[in-house]
Amino acid sequence: FIEEIIYYTVHWAIKSAFLFFYLRLSLDKIFQKLPRKGCCADLTDAYSLLACLECTPLDEILHSGTHPDAVCFNKLILLIVPSILNIFEGLYIFILSISTVWNLQMSLRRKIPVLSVISFGACAVIIACFRLIPLFELNSSPDISYVFGKTVIVAVIEIQFAVVAVNCRA
Repeated sequence: FIEEIIYYTVHWAIKSAFLFFYLRLSLDKIFQKLPRKGCCADLTDAYSLLACLECTPLDEILHSGTHPDAVCFNKLILLIVPSILNIFEGLYIFILSISTVWNLQMSLRRKIPVLSVISFGACAVIIACFRLIPLFELNSSPDISYVFGKTVIVAVIEIQFAVVAVNCRA
């Protein structure tokens, strides 16, 4: 439960850093309004709210099986929906950033390093797609700890690629 909230918060920070970096590069008025509306913040709030409302009462999340009358969301929905939205959000930022850099008035020689940073960030989105595989396994596997370990490893690799891409952009 806590890991989910931290994971969503880290994604929000990374994606916001990317958006604010491209905000500095872009002179397009439409692009300048988009990051301020907070697509990252809105989705992070939705993910966190979904995680917090996973079960009623809340104690059922932390102590599974202690409340026989607890009502919980479908486990597959809780695992897959935030991940798919995260992938779409990453693709949105990727497409937005490519169009921003491509429209800059600079030589191709200067655009290539910026585009390489963008492509490194795209690797994080690709890894996020691979994270769906252990998430589907987590829903049906009897060995939850092993599959959860794989899920965490893929999530850590995804975040590390995104962190490196954010730090390269400066």
